[in-house]
Amino acid sequence: MPLVEVTTAEEARIAVDAGAQHIGVNARDLDTLEMDRTRADRVLAELPRNVVAVHLSGLRDARDVAAVAAGRADAALIGEALMRRDDPEPLLREMVAAAGSRS
Repeated sequence: MPLVEVTTAEEARIAVDAGAQHIGVNARDLDTLEMDRTRADRVLAELPRNVVAVHLSGLRDARDVAAVAAGRADAALIGEALMRRDDPEPLLREMVAAAGSRS
């Protein structure tokens, strides 16, 4: 099953209309590379409940994960914050714990 990446509400609508069941909303605008978690949260909130919603990019710490876990996202991609650490395990443990029962 493909994970369809979108950044805007219009792209999300196109993905839903095409039958996508797994949609990732990138908080990073791939044209400007700027992060906008507020926009990503709005797009995620508009996804239908029958779609698996994934938050992509921009999660730096446990607070970010907790905020995403409190919203519509069913999952989140965590990459850069971990790859920039010599020992990513402590941060990963904090992030997993911050997701609470949604992990």
